[in-house]
Amino acid sequence: MVGEKKPPVHGGTVFQTAAELGVPVAEIRDFSANINPLGLPSRARTALTRALDHLQHYPEMYADSLIRQIAATGGHPASGILAGNGSTELIYLLVRVLKPKTSLIIAPAFTEYQRAVKLYGGGVNFCQTLSGNDFIPQSQEIIKALDDKPDLLFMGNPNNPTGSLLAPEELCLVLEAARRRGTTCVVDEAFIDFVEGDSSMESRLENFENLVVLRSLTKIYSLAGLRCGYLLAHAGLVAELRRHQEPWNVNSLAIAAAREALADRAFIEESRRFIAGERDFLFRELSRISALRLFPSRANYLLMKLDSRYSARKLSDFLRRRHRLLIRLCPDFAGLDDSYLRVAVKDRAHNQVLVKGMEDFFA
Repeated sequence: MVGEKKPPVHGGTVFQTAAELGVPVAEIRDFSANINPLGLPSRARTALTRALDHLQHYPEMYADSLIRQIAATGGHPASGILAGNGSTELIYLLVRVLKPKTSLIIAPAFTEYQRAVKLYGGGVNFCQTLSGNDFIPQSQEIIKALDDKPDLLFMGNPNNPTGSLLAPEELCLVLEAARRRGTTCVVDEAFIDFVEGDSSMESRLENFENLVVLRSLTKIYSLAGLRCGYLLAHAGLVAELRRHQEPWNVNSLAIAAAREALADRAFIEESRRFIAGERDFLFRELSRISALRLFPSRANYLLMKLDSRYSARKLSDFLRRRHRLLIRLCPDFAGLDDSYLRVAVKDRAHNQVLVKGMEDFFA
């Protein structure tokens, strides 16, 4: 394995920031992590409380009851589902098992794809999306990049950090081209539950044996502290992945909460409507600041580029110390630099605080 000298950079550093500023965690307004502001569904909260009475027992070895719930909710065979301690665990498991010599990543992208591949000795190439196209992936460009016949392709849909989305019919063209070249495609749908309409690739799994779909339960259901996700793939690959997976990887609290959350379909619809409205509000208000260029998003976050007259690092420090607001700087995303930043969509009160903080900085 290739050693990593630098630790990964991510948002959500609320505990560290609260300690540094000497304030309670509740006073930190976190726009750096893309978590549903509606919080945990009530029935999941009830399930968590009940599960506390069983902590003296080991959890299910492979979260089988959660897998049954995922199968029932999505109409998938249980043999094609693997639960994980967040979808990030599954990214590393995929790389560890498939051992890709080369991987193609649609960039900018979640940095753990690249880190996982390099950690296990693989090479990485990027298919870069362009700001002039609002970072929307172009299927023909991806297909052209597949001519190098990479072993693995990683793509976020919607993409993180841009919020762009490739339509299912376009993605099917990519999958077909990848199949002909022997490439396994990992489509990360961590934020797909925030997208209105049917844009998931779940229903296309039976048509593409080279497709792996990653799903996160921590974003839409506000379970980030519990860590829970799953993948969907053909049964043969799932069986091989499970053979290499550590037992008891999902704890009993996460299993209990996720099972109940998945059964609450009304919560998804409510969250989509809420996020769409608040995203429009935040986009409209921040677009009034001439130093910012915002990019359209289909997810629960917004990417923006700062005018070269200003420093994104100074903006971040100002918001952190003056307003106790956290935002995500983006220089570690391939294809972006230190002029880009990303903010989560929160509720109206928090979004107004962010807008006010931004206005104060640029005043």
